[in-house]
Amino acid sequence: MKKPGSFWLRRHFHNSSSKIMLLLIINGESKEVASTSLKDLFVELSLPAPLMLVEHNGKALLRSQWESVALAAGDRLELMKVAAGG
Repeated sequence: MKKPGSFWLRRHFHNSSSKIMLLLIINGESKEVASTSLKDLFVELSLPAPLMLVEHNGKALLRSQWESVALAAGDRLELMKVAAGG
């Protein structure tokens, strides 16, 4: 496994503007994202925020805590969609 910092943060160039990409571990898989907040991440990944449960670095988050979470390179997220049925 690579050392933290050696690959977690990458800079991509597109049309002469740079965009910082974060490498997160989402549901056990590495994924590069541009989002630094959960709200933006849900939009980027086309996930329905009202139906989501979130675990951030091993800690289950209350919905009221989402706004205070700043995503950082190397963070581990478990994202679960609540489904009702019978």
